[in-house]
Amino acid sequence: MANITNEKAKYYKTLTEPIYEKQPNEPIEAFEAFQIYRDLGPKRNAAETAKLLVLPGIRPKQIFTRVQNWMSIWKWQDRVAAYKYHIDEVFRHAMEESARDLARKHAKLAENYIDVLAKPAEIFLLKYKENPEDFNDLDLLPASKLFEMIQKSAGILSAASELGRKTHGMSDKHQIDHTTNGNTILPSINITVVGSKSNLLQSLEATNND
Repeated sequence: MANITNEKAKYYKTLTEPIYEKQPNEPIEAFEAFQIYRDLGPKRNAAETAKLLVLPGIRPKQIFTRVQNWMSIWKWQDRVAAYKYHIDEVFRHAMEESARDLARKHAKLAENYIDVLAKPAEIFLLKYKENPEDFNDLDLLPASKLFEMIQKSAGILSAASELGRKTHGMSDKHQIDHTTNGNTILPSINITVVGSKSNLLQSLEATNND
């Protein structure tokens, strides 16, 4: 008992970071006892620790006394709290990194998806600019069919854009324009048909007038 009392006086406030690791001058038996105590869970106590600690040649009652003193000397409760915080931080960082990896993968998929969807539109516009007369047949389509085609295309592009916003942590419901004091501005799609003599324009106007 005298040795343990002297040990307490000599080492009581010598914990160094990280305090859940073995401390300088901490007896190996004391650190082993701390590890047992640490891993016992919420119901950890000196009695349960002493039951699991094996010290050859030392009687159970003496082991219990040593455990009690080591618990005080080496601040086991503070070290357990520091260890739990450390484990929580490790877990949190691992989860954050996993989430970042997943977001990067989703962002790349969304980017590829949008590129694939946009490619036919790019080719279509290029061909239209080179040979607009090849598209005269579009004027022959009824307005309802044209609207149907436009709605399908807009729906696909909207889904792709939404996926892209989500992977970048943006809202998938609306956008906020900070120049309007935070009022919501919903996105809209405007379609303009150029050409006063276009059959397509005339059919669309007729539909609107109806």
